[in-house]
Amino acid sequence: MRSVNTKNAWFNKNRNYLHFDKKISEKKAYSLVCNASKVASWNFFPFLSVPVTSRKIYRDEKDSLQKKDKIRKIMYAGHMDSNIYAYYASKLQTLYEKRISDCTLHTNILAFRKISKNNSEESGKCNIDFAKDIFDDIKSRDECVVLSFDVKAFFDKIDHMLLKTSWIKLLGQKKLPQDHFSIFKSLTSYSYVNRKKVFDTFSITKASKRNGIKRICSIKDFRTIVRKDNLIAKNQDNFGIPQGSPMSGLLSNLYLLEFDKMILNRTKAHGASYYRYCDDIIIICDQKAQAIFKLLVTFLLNELKLKTNEKTMVTTFTRNSKHELTCDKSLQYLGFMFDGRQTTIRSSSYARFLKKMRKAVLLASHTRRKYNKIREAKGLPALPLYKQKLYARYSYLGKRNFITYAHRAGQIMQEPKIKQQIKPAWNRLQFAISENAS
Repeated sequence: MRSVNTKNAWFNKNRNYLHFDKKISEKKAYSLVCNASKVASWNFFPFLSVPVTSRKIYRDEKDSLQKKDKIRKIMYAGHMDSNIYAYYASKLQTLYEKRISDCTLHTNILAFRKISKNNSEESGKCNIDFAKDIFDDIKSRDECVVLSFDVKAFFDKIDHMLLKTSWIKLLGQKKLPQDHFSIFKSLTSYSYVNRKKVFDTFSITKASKRNGIKRICSIKDFRTIVRKDNLIAKNQDNFGIPQGSPMSGLLSNLYLLEFDKMILNRTKAHGASYYRYCDDIIIICDQKAQAIFKLLVTFLLNELKLKTNEKTMVTTFTRNSKHELTCDKSLQYLGFMFDGRQTTIRSSSYARFLKKMRKAVLLASHTRRKYNKIREAKGLPALPLYKQKLYARYSYLGKRNFITYAHRAGQIMQEPKIKQQIKPAWNRLQFAISENAS
């Protein structure tokens, strides 16, 4: 057998969550994923389903702030299953990248791809870069209209037969090979288990991994308890794929490939621009063309059995008497707000960060009091509030947190307003700590 390539990008050694199987080594994973006959007959475990609620704040047609809670089911595949998905995703990604490059779509499709920055293989673009590119595009125009579309329940509505057709076309074959078909079936007729229910069934807590638990249950318990107690649900529809698997992002892009091609061709003909980040679609055009693109996007999505959420958001940018760019309402994109003159972090994101920060300080304070009572009973001196983790997560002293992300955004976008926006966070952290220090 060939030696294992330790630089395989598909292998993720940091996948540490508990599932129905244990983690395996790269060597074992390689021997599995490279054996097409094994993959063709592979029995995939059910996904673990975790509901995630996110609040979307947007401005309506009257520029009023509106809130909407969005619940998504994120699915976690088994460890061996994830290796299969990741390996085949990397193979399909190569074909997909060539296809979109041939169609000159490589700068328009932003999500689930590694897009190099400044022609560097090591430096990839992130959300900050994508948002900046779009805002710079708007700045380069005298006036324009930005149309923002959001596909409704995108992953849940992907039609299986249309997806299969796109998959076959990408491979350049008449039908899916058996190994690919096995994966296709596992992602369309997929089964899943509610993680909370199964964790409660086997008394698994956050401390279980620290106590040496390496899997949810044995194969015997999976068969006699998980299956017998009807904990497994199955997708019975002819549409929908799990959101969260290592292949889901690639397949969502593949599903919209023909849509992307048609939209790009039409935008080029009208001197407009087209960008798509997963199910968020942006078209920058002149006012005369906006009606055409509204109809076109709606029609093409309907052909794919998809719909958009609510009304299309329309932001109009014009130049005032001083030739300064202004807009009728701020454009929201990838966590940033742009009004033609300056870019800021979305206020709801900043407010959410401050709320988490205050809750973390309170939790640290309660934990300190709890242990100090124990120390007092033992005649030991009280300990002060433990601040290191708070500073690491909620201040510029940390390496990867909201504050450092905001600083990086300010630098990349060359926008001093962002730094000013989050400057009070340090004083708020200090005030929260001082309030709970006693």
